[in-house]
Amino acid sequence: MNCPLCLEPPERCGCLEELATTSTPAAIVEGSIAPDPERCSAVWVREDAQHGLPYLTVVLEPGAKATVDDVRLAVGALIRWRNAVNARVQRPFTEDAALAAILRIHEQLADSLGEGARGIHVALAREINSRLVELLRDHANDYAIQEEAQTISANEPDSEASLEDSIKKVVISRFEAGRGEVARFNSFLGGTVAETYLRALGYSPDASRQIRERATEDILLGREPFAPEYPADPRRARECVRKARRRSTSSGVDRG
Repeated sequence: MNCPLCLEPPERCGCLEELATTSTPAAIVEGSIAPDPERCSAVWVREDAQHGLPYLTVVLEPGAKATVDDVRLAVGALIRWRNAVNARVQRPFTEDAALAAILRIHEQLADSLGEGARGIHVALAREINSRLVELLRDHANDYAIQEEAQTISANEPDSEASLEDSIKKVVISRFEAGRGEVARFNSFLGGTVAETYLRALGYSPDASRQIRERATEDILLGREPFAPEYPADPRRARECVRKARRRSTSSGVDRG
């Protein structure tokens, strides 16, 4: 379960952040019975494509011939690496981080459309809104999982199981039912990150919370959460780029 780069266990690994941006797995877990390479599982540390930096995701990739016992062994390694990431790498998603992420999206659009292309801020606003929708869909899914878990807990008053245990039951039951796309609980991280993006767009903390709450309710009701060019519009997108450039120049940091 040690890191293949520094040969240290996850609690002492000196290259966690490097593992997030390279093609090197954090650990290779050999099969539980025979040293067959096709039964080995890889544990990867990756930058979270959904939530963006500084959040990382720990992923288990079973080998082509991995058995249930092999995967069960590898899950222990995954949990150790996840705990190490949580304790040592992840940091709060700040407004500066959101601005830097928006600046990176702008730079990607500039590479494909041209720096002064007409409509670049329209496209940027559209990308920001798309990211907000995905974050809030994750948040709404967490809310639905928690409500289902609370119902389970209420129907088992004599059980000593915690709400966290009930949440695990819901996630497992969804996965076993073939609903893998909603079998993930993110501890409401999506809503937290979405509110940070909204503050970066110029909304007050109170307005950001209200937008998040209304959008979450609409998603749970099966409705689209936002109208076109809302909450990000070309003017707000343009101002975000200006603000991000000012801050990155003054701090020397261009990460989010």
